[in-house]
Amino acid sequence: MFQELLLWPSWFQIFIILLLVLLLLSLLTKKHRAKNLPPSPPRLPIIGNLHQLGKLPHRSLWKLSQKCGPVMLLNFGNTPVLIVSSPETAKQVLKTNDIDCFSRPPSFGATKMTYNLHDIAFAPYDHYWREIRKLCVAELF
Repeated sequence: MFQELLLWPSWFQIFIILLLVLLLLSLLTKKHRAKNLPPSPPRLPIIGNLHQLGKLPHRSLWKLSQKCGPVMLLNFGNTPVLIVSSPETAKQVLKTNDIDCFSRPPSFGATKMTYNLHDIAFAPYDHYWREIRKLCVAELF
């Protein structure tokens, strides 16, 4: 019994040291994040901004855009989502960042099923995809 009491503080001390190390690492990584981010409403640690979406998400997003502006950053869980709510801003974003907006990350299954992403559905948005799209429009439609 006495030996168990002697072991308890050591585990407690290890737990406290581990917590301090994790806190220090989180503070250090916050300094290296990009500081040029759009405005964002306050979020909760695990669910992000999901609690701010109601039964009608489009109305909730409209109310948030009235507070934060036409461009805002929301976190759905741990996934950051850029919300653009005005047509002029959306046109500008899609015109200047079209490659980032239209490309999707390759998946293993799609790579195997489509001969290394050589079809119109899973090909990355680049010169090859534009040529395949022209061919499909000319021949199929």
